[in-house]
Amino acid sequence: MGTSLLILLALSLPNLFAKGGHCVRLFEGEYVSRPAGHAQRPLREKKQLVVATMNLNRFFVKRPHLIDKTLPKMEQEGPLGVPEKSFQEILAYNKALKELDADVYVFQEVIGSYSTKALDPWGEYIHLADTPADMAGMQTVFMVRKSLEVEAKVILPKTMDADTTPRGFPVLKIRAKNAEGKIIDPQNPNMMIMGVHLKSPRNINDATYDRVKNKEMQAIQKAYREIRQRFLEVPFMVTGDFNMDTFRNQTLVTTINRELENSFDIAHPEFNVFDRATKYFLEANGRINHNSFDAAYISKNLKKNLKDSFVFHWRDENGNLMGVLDEAGVLQPKVSENNQVEIGISDHLPVVSVFQF
Repeated sequence: MGTSLLILLALSLPNLFAKGGHCVRLFEGEYVSRPAGHAQRPLREKKQLVVATMNLNRFFVKRPHLIDKTLPKMEQEGPLGVPEKSFQEILAYNKALKELDADVYVFQEVIGSYSTKALDPWGEYIHLADTPADMAGMQTVFMVRKSLEVEAKVILPKTMDADTTPRGFPVLKIRAKNAEGKIIDPQNPNMMIMGVHLKSPRNINDATYDRVKNKEMQAIQKAYREIRQRFLEVPFMVTGDFNMDTFRNQTLVTTINRELENSFDIAHPEFNVFDRATKYFLEANGRINHNSFDAAYISKNLKKNLKDSFVFHWRDENGNLMGVLDEAGVLQPKVSENNQVEIGISDHLPVVSVFQF
């Protein structure tokens, strides 16, 4: 990724983003779009806020300074041999995120404090990457739209256990500013969002799986309660990659369900495992296993503001949804010739939550 990348970005991105930001999804067989420019207003005036969580699948860019010359160079290789994303992959991510067009992003599996700058070529977002990283260098990174005109800071619960949750539970704190740039309410943030990225099932022994996941749920509850003691009345959201099926394994989420509720259960209680699927596995018999690994949990005082919540499906280069409708009308991912499940730019699908204020 050298000087030619910068030239290609300059040539490609204006055409890539010429149509503006459209959030298009498949719901009840229809395409639903939000108008371009919907989000370009400060939080104090906005009636709608869109929050998206997504696992970026080991997103590492070795030289993001080619996009923003103010950034320091990161010439080192990715931790544990993680390859950097190619120019074509970066363009695909940019195109997909422009379609998604969220106000706040909660990204998992980001490697490198400056890698997400490659996802924001126009500099439209505040990047918050001062978060715990695991041994592979993976961390949670928040991106907050600058036009919201907010103070955006990350705080860390003191109760975090690095052995149980090596990536921690970073919490994004958002405070709206007035037209003069002063914080409207210095005491209470408008909203707080905890980013979650739990251990992968691949790294857990089957015999200890339930115990490990239960311990993670207890850690979330403990961190949540610690923050709530300081900010009792603040609307709160816990979202990210739980690395377990949050729909089928109800016993594992009972702990946090006492104080938080799954956004799908609020907005669409009729959603089944197919509607909630964000991660797919191809079994030996050729059957595709659907899993709701990624989710959003909402506090009771934010529940009334949740307008919608859904899984966002990517499109291919021809604008078609990345999947095939089966005989039952369920959108199934495509399987490549080498038996790889293809769902888009990552191996996870984003979960989008739309709030109305």
